[in-house]
Amino acid sequence: REPFMASLNGDWIDIPPESKSHSARSIELSNELQSIFTNLKFWLDEGAGSELKDPGGHFSKKFKKALIEIGADSSKKFHSLRHTYAVRSLIKKVPIYDVKLNMGHSSLDTTEHYAKMNLKRAEQDFPSLRDSSKREMRDTRLRDTKGSYEVFATEVTKIAHASGA
Repeated sequence: REPFMASLNGDWIDIPPESKSHSARSIELSNELQSIFTNLKFWLDEGAGSELKDPGGHFSKKFKKALIEIGADSSKKFHSLRHTYAVRSLIKKVPIYDVKLNMGHSSLDTTEHYAKMNLKRAEQDFPSLRDSSKREMRDTRLRDTKGSYEVFATEVTKIAHASGA
């Protein structure tokens, strides 16, 4: 239910501390996910979602109905998609610590619970996931430290020059 309480700020979705994890966090979204989030918020605030008593329950019912229609195991819950997210992220070589942060877990043990499956087998069974994992690795500059990063880098450079490094 976190998307229902979150807000989009540039490329980031900001989740308030009232979430299940009781900690505020921000997750960077791709353009595609930003579009999905924007549509979801419109549906929730001004569309059919605004007329529902429990929009989260609505999604759960739609998910269950879709499972039945395709003949899948209907004992699965909408919450099962968290497992899907964790596994897909790990196959894409996203560090488990980043997955932990994105999922809002306070413990890495909780995140590992979601990843308890044969990742090698999943990677073999879903090669499109494996192929999409070849992404460019880059240094991450967190949005809330952007201003201090340049100051820190300048100070490190000064120290390196002063010490003759």
